[in-house]
Amino acid sequence: MAGEKNRNIPDYPTREKNLTDFIKELGIPRSRYQIQMLTTPYGTTLENDYESIVVSPETYSVALKINKIRKTEGRPEIKIIRIEYHGRR
Repeated sequence: MAGEKNRNIPDYPTREKNLTDFIKELGIPRSRYQIQMLTTPYGTTLENDYESIVVSPETYSVALKINKIRKTEGRPEIKIIRIEYHGRR
């Protein structure tokens, strides 16, 4: 989905490797996270249960909408972790 905005964004395999490398640097075991390529704004968050979701400032509003929809469907909310971009305030 990141490539749809006509920006200079690396391809998915590159972004996935960068993310995996970063998570490894944090010392988080592979069994504690799951990386999914999104093909829709909601991914599988409306069908499956997750402990948390990590989002950028751009996608924070989508995460709020996900929880709103989940709540109306009687499903538990997902903890939202918003990560700011490096060098931005």
